[in-house]
Amino acid sequence: MGVNKHPVSVILIHWLTFVFFTIGLFFYFYEKHSKFNQQLFYRLEIVIGLSISILTIVRIISKILTANRRPPSIKYFNSTHKKTIKIIYYLIYLFLLFTPLIGLTTYYQLLSLSNDFIGMQPDRFQLDQTLFVIQFGAILFLLSLIIIHIGFVIHYIVKTKDNILKRMFF
Repeated sequence: MGVNKHPVSVILIHWLTFVFFTIGLFFYFYEKHSKFNQQLFYRLEIVIGLSISILTIVRIISKILTANRRPPSIKYFNSTHKKTIKIIYYLIYLFLLFTPLIGLTTYYQLLSLSNDFIGMQPDRFQLDQTLFVIQFGAILFLLSLIIIHIGFVIHYIVKTKDNILKRMFF
């Protein structure tokens, strides 16, 4: 199978998303153990997270607009393989879109809870912890999906001897 490349826009967005995700993941775990200003880390995480969501939206639109310039589909081993790959891709896109929004909601909910001076929200600690658990779970699930994606690419290369990595590099 001849390897064609994806359009440059798709490749660029793919790797920018990866870089932002890696930096955001670093900030997310670093701020938990840092003595620096947590508000700064929250703001950086929000900017990076929203950038990831925007890049994901642009990537989906770019893939739709450049559908006729994409390389041919890979050779699937069977129908289960094809369905699994599609599910992983859709879940990655879904979680790249919504995990940063969960973080944004967490940040603004914490901000509003910290400004609750008259005690109108009696279970603020429980809500605070629930939002963090949901965000942390979404981050770990997304990280797991990315690791599975990388594993599938390596497995495909080893099994077929087809270097599909050339499709996603400049």
